[in-house]
Amino acid sequence: MYISAAERVPAEVEGAIDALDEVSQCAVIGVPDRKWGEVGLALNRARPGQSVDPERVLAHCRERLARLQGAAAGRIVESLP
Repeated sequence: MYISAAERVPAEVEGAIDALDEVSQCAVIGVPDRKWGEVGLALNRARPGQSVDPERVLAHCRERLARLQGAAAGRIVESLP
């Protein structure tokens, strides 16, 4: 969870991203932002043999979540702890 514009953003963001077929793992973390305090950064790991487009992930969030909840940026990673 992270706090953006004084609102707590729940873990449902990760659930929305996990719904994408090409994503095997996802973690959304808060990163500092001058305007909002924190914004979400989606760290995504692709399923074997597939690729993840960070812009598709962000668009997927915008379609399913309130603007404040969606990740502001996305990054593809090799592994997550």
